[in-house]
This record gives sequence, structure tokens and C-alpha cells, in this order.
Amino acid sequence: MHQRPLINRTPSALVKRAGEQARARRLALGLTRAVVAERMGVSIETVRRFETTGQIAFERLVRFAVALDLQPNVDALFPAVPVETLEDLERAETRRQRGVRRDAGVRKARPTVGPDTPRSGA
Repeated sequence: MHQRPLINRTPSALVKRAGEQARARRLALGLTRAVVAERMGVSIETVRRFETTGQIAFERLVRFAVALDLQPNVDALFPAVPVETLEDLERAETRRQRGVRRDAGVRKARPTVGPDTPRSGA
């Protein structure tokens, strides 16, 4: 089967193709949908739906990958950005921080209740 380059594929086509490839992998490993579903902790219908439509929640996709011994491929979805220069390294080490609120450190005075404090309705 000839595959088109990924660049020319739409997200929906990629999703459908992922389901087809998952089914092919399952069959190549000689696993039934029931076995994969049990390993994933989901229903057989969830496995069937993913294989035919590609539709699945991300956590379940990861479970599917684990069930088919594809854990390293999950890490490959979002690889680390390679550091090529000293500037890249410095940028990677500099973490973004939240901005400081202007009123940070300034606490509003709480009303105190004491013997000299007038009480409403009294």
C-alpha cells in the first residue's frame, strides 16, 4: 500500500489513518479486540470505534499504544527541541515565570472586632 506524504494529509485523514494502522498492528501481533480492550481497561466497542474511525481520547490512545508495545512512539509525538547553540541552551534554561501582581504583598486591612468597635444593629 502506497502512503501519501504526511505533509499533504488533513488532520481528519491522519486520525483515520492512525486507527487503520492500530488495527493492522493489532492483527500483526495476533491480538483480538477483546485482549486489547482488556489491556486498555476499556470496552471492545472503544477499540472497534478507534480502529474504524480513528476517534479516541488522548489518554486512551496512549493506553492503546502501551497495549501494542508502542510506548516509545508516544514520546515521539512531541520530541524535545534540539539545542544547537549556546543561545538555544540559555533560552531553554530560562523558564517563564508568572507576572507579579501589582498589589502583591499589599494586604487589605481586616476589620477588627473589639470592645470599642460599634456593632450594627446594637
